[in-house]
Amino acid sequence: MLMGLAPIFGMAQKKKKSESDSLRIPKPKFWYLPSAARLGVDLTNLGSSAFNKDYMGFGVSADTDILGRFLIAGSAGYSSEEFTNSTFGYPDRDDYNRETKVRDKVSGYYYRVGADWNFAFRNKDNAVLAVGFRRGQGKFDEELDYTVQQDIWGEHTINKKSTDISASWYELNVSLKVAVWRDLFLATVMRYRFGLDTSGGSDESLNPSYVPGYGRTRESSTSAVSVSLMYRIQWKKPFKPVKKEK
Repeated sequence: MLMGLAPIFGMAQKKKKSESDSLRIPKPKFWYLPSAARLGVDLTNLGSSAFNKDYMGFGVSADTDILGRFLIAGSAGYSSEEFTNSTFGYPDRDDYNRETKVRDKVSGYYYRVGADWNFAFRNKDNAVLAVGFRRGQGKFDEELDYTVQQDIWGEHTINKKSTDISASWYELNVSLKVAVWRDLFLATVMRYRFGLDTSGGSDESLNPSYVPGYGRTRESSTSAVSVSLMYRIQWKKPFKPVKKEK
């Protein structure tokens, strides 16, 4: 009896496997090549420029899909920001009565390039939920005015300026990009930046205090959130390895 059931069982297994194979979408030719790209503008920089009189900046970003679930992504920008600090006094030295005022202006450009792993690549609306890695580079100038007011010696100002300072760092990113209207996407990126290295500059005695695209140099790591508006341009249908409906 068992011998008689064996051929039937084998045919059932073969049929089941054949049906399963037929449900899968075959990979088209050149499926691994990019199918679309997003181009965007940084709303965070525009907002800061509008409401902060000491800041001016703009940023752009782009991404494109590759190998299905991967994204090649990058961003670039320019910023110019002026910093001032509060007055410092020495209450135990009334005869000295020293005040210090600092004006620090930093301006330059930066860019970041890297890749993302998209967990939502099967999404029909082409949404993105991804983690990624970036390499950041920047070039900037810094000008420092350091004014000391003393009762005995009067006011004394020190001016330092360093140009063509180079900076590099790394980033870990978490990004969410959702369609808000047709091919228009709202993109939110959370950045964790670390491994900052600065070099060069025309005045090496001036240690950079701020790096465009990174933040304060006294911090071993920094974090930030940026919001962008992006437009998606598609030139071929993306490959999404999902099963056909029965």
